[in-house]
Amino acid sequence: MNDKKLKVAYFRQVYLRTIERHADVVVSLTEGDAHEWRKSRRVEVIPNFSLMPIAEYCNCDTKRVIAAGHLSWEKGYDRLLKVWQIVSQRFPDWQLDIFGNGNLQESLEETIENMQLQNVTIRPPVKDIDHVYANSSICVLTSYFEGFALVLLESLCHGLPCVAFDCKFGPRSIIDDGACGYLVEDGNIELFAERVCNLIEFENKRM
Repeated sequence: MNDKKLKVAYFRQVYLRTIERHADVVVSLTEGDAHEWRKSRRVEVIPNFSLMPIAEYCNCDTKRVIAAGHLSWEKGYDRLLKVWQIVSQRFPDWQLDIFGNGNLQESLEETIENMQLQNVTIRPPVKDIDHVYANSSICVLTSYFEGFALVLLESLCHGLPCVAFDCKFGPRSIIDDGACGYLVEDGNIELFAERVCNLIEFENKRM
């Protein structure tokens, strides 16, 4: 982590601890996050929810894996590309589509080119993301941290299995490991790739 990121992390902690000391109530999205605020006077957990209408469910037979979110450092797309490098060697006929924009787009596109990944596309955000969910087979999330990870909730509502790193704090509150997808030890690239490959290889596990 460079000096700028260390400074940002330091001042973020100062800011959060100030809130902790002075707020009457702290509202968090997950139980894990609530534990981080345990020194506050009072902590309440109110999870995110989705109002997205479900017009169609995925049948999980499209050879496409998706990720969605702002193209920024904390979303861990650098980790995702390492995962996909492994996956694509075993399943070159599968496509990874990343939906989002942000300050890392040019850098990610350069990384994709340098890694010679032929089946990865960065696409702009779309209004009809529900149609994307319904026409994909797996959703992946490789974030370094999350508040709640609404994309996982929306994917599952469309019947889309998810694979996510067990980062702080959202994925553990959403994914029932082995039932609707997989939670993977945070940072374990090889295991993450293996979980994705497992869902690709065995269609019945995607249903």
